[in-house]
Parts: sequence; C-alpha cells; structure tokens
Amino acid sequence: MVLNQGGETRTTLIPVDQLEASVFQAIDTLQPGEYSKPAQFTDRTGEVGLRFNYLKSRIAPHKANLDEDFSKIKEAARQDKVNRKLNTWFESKRANTYIDIADDFQNCDELKVWITK
Repeated sequence: MVLNQGGETRTTLIPVDQLEASVFQAIDTLQPGEYSKPAQFTDRTGEVGLRFNYLKSRIAPHKANLDEDFSKIKEAARQDKVNRKLNTWFESKRANTYIDIADDFQNCDELKVWITK
C-alpha cells in the first residue's frame, strides 16, 4: 500500500466494479501472472497510446475482515471521519454565510437547506 500526496491510500487491489469495461474485458480470461494483449486507448487529455495489463492475482469475493481488508476498512473509517468533520464545519458556517442561489436551482432538494425565506 502507498499513500499519495492527498494522504489517500492507493492499492493495486481494484474491485471488478471499478474497472473500465475495456480493462475488464482484457483481464477477464487471464490467469494470475499473465499479460493481456496490447490495446489502444485514449487518456483524459486525448492522447492515444497502447497499454497492456498484468493480472497479479485474483481474490475471490468475501465478507470484509481485518486480516485481508484492513487497509480498505482503515481508509473508509478515515474518509467517514473527514466527511463528518466537513459536515459539522458546513453547518456551523451556514447561518452566517450569504449564498445566492440562482432561480433555476431554487427547487433543488440538496440546496433547500441554504434557502432562507
């Protein structure tokens, strides 16, 4: 496991539902230790390149447990703590902060807490 600059954990363990469709198709038939065939792709900037994928291992679906999933559980707990702190901070600022909400968004359910009559 590696920490990136934002303090978030990065891992090579990627759940199947978070893979791009093209990556899933490329690794679906691979056995651990095998490489996919090179395939063309376009990155976020529009650059075209070739990539191949390496399947290091497969982990069967299982209930989360501390032995196998500690880093994921730790990250989820950290993210929950950050979210709760941010929500508390937003709530403390809402009463004293002026926010102009455009007429187009007056009926937005998520913004109704900011609209005062």
